[in-house]
Amino acid sequence: MAGRPKGRKPRLMLTVPQDLHDLIKEIADARGVPMSSVAVELLSEMQPALEAALPIFKKQKQISDELLKTMEETEKEADKLLEGLFKRLGE
Repeated sequence: MAGRPKGRKPRLMLTVPQDLHDLIKEIADARGVPMSSVAVELLSEMQPALEAALPIFKKQKQISDELLKTMEETEKEADKLLEGLFKRLGE
């Protein structure tokens, strides 16, 4: 990846609700570790569940994209039909 020195882990900026921030801070303080270490541990624990959910998210996006395309095509067809109807009514 360009811009990152070899061997350096990628970074992720997160904005979290205040209560979650406070909880992670308390855990980090109690354990004597940085907040980022707690966040990484929590996310690492979630990795198997996230990996299992990934195909579902991808399928959901595919279905959503297909539905949007169908809706757009249907709208175009309806516009053509209405245009023809209005022309006939105007004759």
